[in-house]
Amino acid sequence: MSASTIPTSVARATSLVVALGALGGVVALSVRKLADFDLPGHLAVGRLVVLHRGPLLVDELSAAARPVRYVEYVSDVTLYLLARAGGPLALQILGGVLALAVAALLVRGGKRGGAFVYAIVALALAAMQPWLLVRPATMSFVLLAALIVALEETRDGMTSRRLFWLIPMFALWANVHGFVVVGLVLLVGYALYSALCRAARGRMGPVAPEAHGRPAGYLALVAVGSLAASLCNQAGWLLLTGPFRAIHDAGHIAEWAPTTLPFLLHEAPLAGLFGVVAVFALVAGKEPSPTGTPRRGVTLFDVGLMALALVLARSAVRMLPVAMILVAPMTARRLGTLLPRRAWLDVSCALVTWLAGAWMVAASPASRGVGFDPAHFSESAIGYIERLGPVGPMYNTLPLGGWLDWRLFPRYRTFVDHRQAWVHDADVLATYYASETDPQAFAELSARFDFQWAVVFAAEGSRFALPIVRSASWTMVYWDDVTAIYVRNDGPNADIARQGYRALRHLTSPEQMLGASVARDGRAKSLADDGRLAEAQAPDSPRAAFFAGCGAIATRDRVALDAAIAKLVDVAPGHPGIDVLRQGWDVAEERAR
Repeated sequence: MSASTIPTSVARATSLVVALGALGGVVALSVRKLADFDLPGHLAVGRLVVLHRGPLLVDELSAAARPVRYVEYVSDVTLYLLARAGGPLALQILGGVLALAVAALLVRGGKRGGAFVYAIVALALAAMQPWLLVRPATMSFVLLAALIVALEETRDGMTSRRLFWLIPMFALWANVHGFVVVGLVLLVGYALYSALCRAARGRMGPVAPEAHGRPAGYLALVAVGSLAASLCNQAGWLLLTGPFRAIHDAGHIAEWAPTTLPFLLHEAPLAGLFGVVAVFALVAGKEPSPTGTPRRGVTLFDVGLMALALVLARSAVRMLPVAMILVAPMTARRLGTLLPRRAWLDVSCALVTWLAGAWMVAASPASRGVGFDPAHFSESAIGYIERLGPVGPMYNTLPLGGWLDWRLFPRYRTFVDHRQAWVHDADVLATYYASETDPQAFAELSARFDFQWAVVFAAEGSRFALPIVRSASWTMVYWDDVTAIYVRNDGPNADIARQGYRALRHLTSPEQMLGASVARDGRAKSLADDGRLAEAQAPDSPRAAFFAGCGAIATRDRVALDAAIAKLVDVAPGHPGIDVLRQGWDVAEERAR
């Protein structure tokens, strides 16, 4: 059955199902709280640009006050103005709209695949869910998808002169996000492919069709113009070195870690599935033909496109969504020819969009609602800093840098934040990474910058600021499930230190706390005081309630233990720590006899 014989009622029903599925996906993404660590930093930079009404030449957010090499002006200012106008909700809605724009563009690029394109794009968007965050990179996804559509339509015989709109797009893109480099590689690669097709004059058959060489002249002009336009940014040609700068973060930032098979199997199974489908489409799929008979064979550009996608996907976890955008239209185009058009197939492909929305809701770890995700950003820690007012230079761990920029500037300035090598000195940044575990590296930084207090990412399982944890010169004064604050004992914050913890550190495990409480090794009062302080500072934390129970065991306070267990039952029903506390009490009782 051809597309023309699909009943009008079925076509309308398919369109309605797709529209409702897309709406569901937008809602699913828009109800997620803001969870990207870098977003607050982008808001802080956008705020500075608006306040200065001009470019940023010297960094004001960091205490080091380094020259600013590159700023994503368009995205940072857009995000800030949107936040100022509509708050977090406006940003969350933007995230949903950006994802919808990516989906709509990919559907347009793969339209020759018929209704099959809906299933392929839905699978791609569901697989991209962890990366569809509110940040400049997601804006970059939209521009990359627009470029892919332009190249797909050029293959279909679109007037090549229309490609000149890509030149201003690249000027914009260079001030949106660094993925503009991927776009330049793609555009230049296609221009070279077109030139090869023209030179071959059909002698290479379907590998380099003669028709694809007709726009070679226009493509060369557009590629050169786009390259020149992309230099219209604060970094100039240095922006093209962005991928090499990111290499320094590969061993320290999870998103820049190389993609492995275990990661795909356990963390991103849909991305792995999409990769298998895309490779199958390249190998077994067929090209649509104006005559209605699909053609075998594959073009050299499609092979190069798949190779680029695989290289990017393997290079870093963060590049997985980029790879999927690159090959989604090609995948839909070549798979759509394998099955004849049928009404039931069109409707089934449309229904896959609903499954994508459901997956986005079920698979996202971010909490739902409006605002910044409390699992990433602690507003209580900000309140503590504002109340107690620690003084002197601050040390902070990288994940919290942007949040501190956004919430505490200009009263406080961070040490490091999300901008890394574009702002911070490369040697200092390398020493910072080492300082997370190496006491000598931390001592070197502390001697240079005279740190008097520290704000540390303290989520369970994280391992930041080990030298501070192990030093008797520092006292933890605030702790919750996200953030720990330390001050030096002998500095200007000594009075604050006297109000802090005596035994507990943010890396103290529940097992360690329980063992110390049962052992009753002379720290009973300190353990009990620390448990009560943890519960007061993090009243909704299961870990804090557990620590309070451990403190009660240490001082043999049954009433306090029952209160801690009741609190644990309230904040985390079924928590294994409930039974552990009861067993710990029994063990302590047995030892006391």
